[in-house]
Amino acid sequence: MKALDVAALRKVVGNRQIEWRKHALQRLAERGMAQKDVLAVLQSGQPIEDYPDDTPFPSALFLGFISGKPLHLVTAFVMRSIKLRIL
Repeated sequence: MKALDVAALRKVVGNRQIEWRKHALQRLAERGMAQKDVLAVLQSGQPIEDYPDDTPFPSALFLGFISGKPLHLVTAFVMRSIKLRIL
């Protein structure tokens, strides 16, 4: 499979075409984190690992900083539906 297209992902984030998975929302709540922080990392953070063979969709690990603290997250981009999945 192709690597995750970061430019297309950022466009989708900007348009708020996002599917928040239950697992991601639970982890955010457990850690006292906000969805806006995840979106900020996807908009300005760096992809540090690419998982083009992940199933069912290619994914990537992003690193960004919120209030000086590192935030790592994995996301998958569903090209056929132009939707971002926050895992």
